[in-house]
Amino acid sequence: MNVAATIGFHLVCWSISEAFRNLRNPIQLLMKYSDAELRSLVGRAAPLHQRWDGGIELATGEADDAARLQRWREILSIEGDPDIFAHRLALDGLDLQGCHRLLSTATLANEAPIPVWAWRINAFSHYCWPDEVDKLSSHVEADVDARQLVAGAEDASNCSITTSPTNEYPFEDIWAPFITSAREELHRCAGDALNNLGADAVQTFESQLWATIAYVAALPLSMEFRRFLAKHDPLSILERPAADNSALSHEMYRRFVRHFQGAGLLAFFQEYPVLARRLSKVVGCWVEHVGEFSHRLEVDRAALSELFNQNSDLGPVVNVRIGVSDPHHRRRDVVIATFSCGLKIVYKPKDLGIDEAFWSFIDWFNAQCADGEILPLRMLKVLNRTAYGWV
Repeated sequence: MNVAATIGFHLVCWSISEAFRNLRNPIQLLMKYSDAELRSLVGRAAPLHQRWDGGIELATGEADDAARLQRWREILSIEGDPDIFAHRLALDGLDLQGCHRLLSTATLANEAPIPVWAWRINAFSHYCWPDEVDKLSSHVEADVDARQLVAGAEDASNCSITTSPTNEYPFEDIWAPFITSAREELHRCAGDALNNLGADAVQTFESQLWATIAYVAALPLSMEFRRFLAKHDPLSILERPAADNSALSHEMYRRFVRHFQGAGLLAFFQEYPVLARRLSKVVGCWVEHVGEFSHRLEVDRAALSELFNQNSDLGPVVNVRIGVSDPHHRRRDVVIATFSCGLKIVYKPKDLGIDEAFWSFIDWFNAQCADGEILPLRMLKVLNRTAYGWV
């Protein structure tokens, strides 16, 4: 039953991913990027191995190719020894002539499907343009998911630059539409399983996503903000920050955010295409992780109550503690869930066979020392589901 339910959850997530990939006509009506721009974005963000694996068209005879190759040579061979550079290329089966073309401007081939991450970036852009949603929604009649996309964008019209919950992350105001979009995608993926999480728990997960996005994009946004200041208030870069300049600084920041809530975001991603790909995948991994946790909690609720709470109902998860482990396997991490009954259970997204064996050994050891002369060691209960488990 658990295996079947888990497979069902992944099929739902897969179907949503396929919807982003296959619903070309309805989504294209919503596109802020044209098809050519989207393919250019994918091509520019493609890592080198994709460039020689196929599906990517490379320009030839560009004047910048030689400069890019020279820069690459300087990075890979600080000593200036051409043999070191050639040896490094040979490790990947390349030579100077072959890699010269790989550094050309890249575009996704017309016959290649646009990847899910690019469709997600394109969907994000509509949460930044709520004023056009009514006009666009009238063209979308045939597909439920496309209508949900429009409805989510309408909800995003309520997201202003004051909606961030903490104001502690750099440029977090810019990412409010991203959080709204991610929330909508999570609801479509997880469905009723999200009812197992209280509002505070959901907000904690969203704050984690907010912090991750802000961290990933902090350096390029800082550079763009400096450029924005230099363009609109050139003398400010020469002035020392002072308390009486705070109102002007806040106004410039708000203007910068408004710029990025419109056409500025599209231009920003064209300038930093790899960042666009990474941000999209961060959101996709977050949706998978939170949706998977919610679904597994729903499937295992009866077993958790029996093992950890003497068959009494645990109630919903009222709070979660996250960030207590390094993320792995598409950014999954440990979650310490606090239930309304007061019990805390640790969720680990990995096989707990080692934990199970260790605590079985401790249980055996306590049984050998049951004569009362030695105090028993503390035991932990483990519910191992092979791919994940609860402690």
